[in-house]
Formats: sequence, C-alpha cells, structure tokens
Amino acid sequence: MMRNLRARLGTLAAIWTFIWPRLKPYLGRAVLGTCLSVVAAVFGVLSTLALASLLEVLKGGGSPATAGPVGAEVLFDLNTMGQYVLGWLWGVLGRTHEPAAVTRVVCGLTVVTIVLAVVFSLASRWLWLTVRIGSGRRMQVDLFERLLQLPMRFHVHQKLGSLISRLHIDVQGVAHIIPILCDTLIRSPLMLLAFAWLLIRTSPSLTLVTLAAAALYLAGTVYFGRLTRRLTVAFSRTSADLISVAQQALLSIRVVKAFCAEPREVQRLRDEADDLTRTELRSHLFEKELPDAVHRVLGILTLGLVGLEASSLVVRGVLSQQGMLLFLWATTGMLYSASMCGKAIIGLYVLSASASRVLELWRVPVAITDGIETASGFHESLVLQELQFGYGTRFALGPVSLRIRKGEVVGIVGPSGAGKSTLADLLLRLYEPAVGRIALDGRDIRQFTTRSYRRLFGVVSQECLLVNDTVRNNIAYGDPALTEEDIVRAAQIANAHGFISELPQGYDTLVGDRGVRLSGGQRQRIAIARAIVHRPVFLIFDEATSSLDNESERLVQQAIGRVIQQCTAVIIAHRLTTLQMATRILVMDQGQVVQEGSHAELLGRPGLYRRLYESQLADGEPMVEEAGQVEP
Repeated sequence: MMRNLRARLGTLAAIWTFIWPRLKPYLGRAVLGTCLSVVAAVFGVLSTLALASLLEVLKGGGSPATAGPVGAEVLFDLNTMGQYVLGWLWGVLGRTHEPAAVTRVVCGLTVVTIVLAVVFSLASRWLWLTVRIGSGRRMQVDLFERLLQLPMRFHVHQKLGSLISRLHIDVQGVAHIIPILCDTLIRSPLMLLAFAWLLIRTSPSLTLVTLAAAALYLAGTVYFGRLTRRLTVAFSRTSADLISVAQQALLSIRVVKAFCAEPREVQRLRDEADDLTRTELRSHLFEKELPDAVHRVLGILTLGLVGLEASSLVVRGVLSQQGMLLFLWATTGMLYSASMCGKAIIGLYVLSASASRVLELWRVPVAITDGIETASGFHESLVLQELQFGYGTRFALGPVSLRIRKGEVVGIVGPSGAGKSTLADLLLRLYEPAVGRIALDGRDIRQFTTRSYRRLFGVVSQECLLVNDTVRNNIAYGDPALTEEDIVRAAQIANAHGFISELPQGYDTLVGDRGVRLSGGQRQRIAIARAIVHRPVFLIFDEATSSLDNESERLVQQAIGRVIQQCTAVIIAHRLTTLQMATRILVMDQGQVVQEGSHAELLGRPGLYRRLYESQLADGEPMVEEAGQVEP
C-alpha cells in the first residue's frame, strides 16, 4: 500500500513538474482568480446571514423592541443568527428607523450578497478560463517542440494519430482540469467548513447526518474517479485510433480511389467510431451522470432525514422554525460544497490519466545530444569510421568505412534493403551510430550543434513531401530570411522556374497537401530548389528519380547535373542511369560496401554491380556508358 502511495505521489509530482512552467506565466491571474473565488465563497456564506435576518423580519422581528441587541450569553447559531444581524443593523441605522425601512434594507442585503457571490464567482471563472486556455496552448507548443526534437528511431515506431491525440485531446484534458482543481479545492473546503461550523453550533446530532452524507459523497467520488481514470485512458487511445484511420485514408486518397476501397475505409472508421462512442458514453456516465445522480439522491435523502429530525426538535422547542429553514439551507450549501470537492477529486483522476499519456512522450529521451561548436563549412573530407547501426537487435548497416572528399560525387547503388538510405540518415545525423563515428574535417560531428551541421547539407529524397503552402514558401522552407532573388535563382538551377512561371499564380500558387497539385517531376524539381536555395556545401540525393517517367527523369537529372557542379554530393540510386555523374560508385549489399570503383572498373569485373547492370539492361532500361553517355 505504501508503495502504491509513493508511486501516486511520484506521479503527481511529475505532473506538477510538467505543468508548473506552463502555468507560471499566468500565476498572477491564477492568484487573483483564487482570491475572487474565496470572496465569492465569503459572500455565499454572508447570504446565509442576510437570509437569516430576512426570516427574522418575516416572523415579526423587524422592530427595535424584538430585534436585539442579543446578549453575550445567547449562543450564536442558526436559531439566533437573524436576531444578531438585525441587532447589528439597528445599531448601524439607529433606532429611529421604521421597521419597513429595515425590511427593505434586509431584502436589499439578501439580494446584494447573492448577486455579489455570483459576480465574483463569474469573474473568477473568467480569469481561470484565460489561465486554462493560455497554459494549454503553451503545453501544446512545448510538447510539439519536444516531438520535433525526438529522434527518428522514436517516430518510425509511432502512430501519427496517437501523437496528434496526445497533443490535442490529452493536453486539453490536462489544461481543462487545472482551474477546477486549483479553484474548487480552495473555495469548496472553505465553504464546507463554514457551513459545518454553523450546523454544529446549532445541532450536533443533525450535523452528523449531514457529515455522513458528505462522507458518502466523497467515498462514491473516489470509486467513480478510479473508473473514470481507466476510461479516460481508453477514450484517448480510441480517439488516437480513429484519427489514425482517417488520416491514413486521406493521405492515401489516390490509392483508396484507385482500388475502390472507399467502403473498406468507411467501415474501418465506423468501427473505430463505434468503439469511441461506447467508450465516451461510459466515460461520461461515470464521470458526470452517475456521480451527479448519486449526489442528488443522497442530497434528497439527507434533507429528508434532517427535515424529519428538525421538525421533532421544533416541536420540542429546541429549534425554532427560522433555525430549521436555515439549517436546511446550510445543509444544502454544505452538500453542494462536498459535491464540488467530489468533482475536483474526479478531476484529479482525469488529470492523472491525461497527464500520464503526455508525460510518456515528455519523458522520451532526446537521443541525439547537441554539441556546442558551430560547423562553419566543409573543407577537406567527411569520414565514416567503422559505422554500425541497427533498428533493433540486428545491425542493418556495417561495419562501413568511407571517405568522401570535397568536390567528389559519390554514387551508392544496391538492392532494396542494402542500407543505402540508412547510410544517408547517418550522414545527416538523423540517427546516432551504435558503433563508430563520423568526422567532418577530422572533427567528430557530435561536437557540432545539430542545426549548424545539418545546414551544410541539402537533401532530395524519393518521397519529396511538400507542405500545403505556396511554391515560394516551399522553396524557402526553414529559412524565412531568403530573398526573392535567392528563391528564383534556386528554381532556375533546379530546372523549375519555367513551369512555375506558367502556374496560375506563379510562385504564389498553392501546391496542396504533400504537393498533390503538381506532377512527380515538378515536385522533385521544387524539392531540388528547396535543397539548394541556402547554398549547401554537401548534397544528398536519395533515390531522387526512381519514381519518375523518362522525360521527368531527364529534367531532374539535368537539374542534378547543374547543382552538383559546385558541391560535394552523394547520389543514392537503384537505377544505374542516375549514377552517370558519379566520379566513384559504391555497391552496397546487406548493410556493407561490397564493391567500389568507377562504372568501367565495376563493369569489368564480376560482382553485384555487373549483375544489376545486366538485369536492368535486360529490362530495357538505358545504361551508363564509360563516357557518361546513355545507351538506348
């Protein structure tokens, strides 16, 4: 039991550690909102005093002769509260005032205290609303920034829908509960104690009934809270599954339509929606409806029992009729305060559930540690020394040793799964090698800041993803300081300026999600422009022409030929036609470099390269000749 308690306290401490920095900028509003909430609670209690004086007036105590002052020997309780208040009023107003005037003052005080309680409560809720929205946005931004910092190894094993669900649903759940906890757990206990004090002074026996009901409130709340926590986690996971199904279908809409798979995708979404509906209904039932129903039933039973006992006390002369009405009023207030404390406890369980999913992401270590030096350029060579890397327990690459000299164009070829793209990812430091190191001009790249090192590179991949923005912003992606001249220059070098100028809005044309409004060749040429616009010293082309038709491939290869003239480049390809510009070719198989040399050298000796050449020649693809020309 102590172990569970320590675990829960540790979880709450971790949640608070995450929340506090995002809540701190709004601390002033939170404190003011709490103070206003306490003031509202005070006026809520004062409304009981005003109501007591009104009842005293109604029973005929609105004149100086019957209204006090009450002697010190008379106990202040719900029986005598009205007399005390009226005695104080007569002392303030003077004995010359007519009873009718005092009655108007009492009615006014009753209305004013109730209205002020509502006004201060509204102001408090508004301040806490700004705290909730503001802190929630900060949590979302900070978590999103954290996700972008996490290594590729993490992202390849995650469902995008799950990440979006945590970023939106769970973070908003945490932010929504914060004001409920901070406000309710301060105000409601104060009101509960104030009403309990009044009840105990009036009738301890009746108060025990109310306290027992309040205890049942809280006990039932803990039970429902535990169920709610499990259902909140289930709701978040089911929401993530639904988002994943919808996102996958929409991102693959071309495939869905091509295979007439719309009914299948609709059915998948319907199944997930049905699961989500069931989970949401159960969550709502145990979080709100059942607790509210139990509280109402307990409240009615408590008021009934208190009313019966109070009636007998009135008959015996122990309790006045005014005291009985006020006792029922105070009992209602106490039960309401207990109910609010119960909702706060349920909120604590919901907070624990939502925050635990957020903290799972927040605790994922950033595997790539930034260095402190700035990579200013590439002057001699980039060296890979005995690199080994694996996505699991098995190495997918290595050992690989390689030297890429400045100005060299290195081609890398091999069958699928040979480790070509993994090697490119290691060069970009998207992953850290398990064994070995990469050195830039003799310096381990882990000494450099990741940003300064990656800015040395320009990358064009097989799947050139464009963002749903203008052509101009896609080319200038990641560097808002680029000028129009820089963008047009890059487009011209990439063989893209011509078709861009013919688009409806030119460089201001929206390309659609993932560049869907452009052809494959157009997307690739924009991707090349994006890669070179910041004038990198090292270019990586990872299967940049593998999915293109012959004409698009010719245009892209022309662009590649232009951009590598002033750069060091690595061209990764499956089709050998792409390697006609390489000064040196590496052949990879099963994670290792098995051959190295020029096209002529590799073709002149048996091995994998010759087999790939003969296989593609048999398929009718144009091949690379020694002079760099293309053979039909």
